[in-house]
Amino acid sequence: MATLNEKQAALFTDRNWSVIATIREDGSPHATPVWIDYDGENVLVNSAYGRTKVTNIERDPRATVGHLLGHAEGGASSHDMGAK
Repeated sequence: MATLNEKQAALFTDRNWSVIATIREDGSPHATPVWIDYDGENVLVNSAYGRTKVTNIERDPRATVGHLLGHAEGGASSHDMGAK
C-alpha cells in the first residue's frame, strides 16, 4: 500500500470534510460525507458498526475517498444561478 507524503497527509489531518463512496450489494454506489483522519499509516474513517458504509466495506473493501477542501464558518449563503 502507498504511503502518503506530508502534503497528502495534511489533507486528512486538517479540519476538512471528505466523501467516501462504497459499493452497495446491488453494485450501485453509496456516497456519504465523513470526517477523515490519518494515523501516519492508515486513512481512518469516522463511522459506526451497522452504518451502510461499514456494512458495504466489510462485504467489499473497494472504496473511494473524495476530499472537500475548506469549510464554512459562520454560515453559508445561496445564490440563484438557474437558467431563466
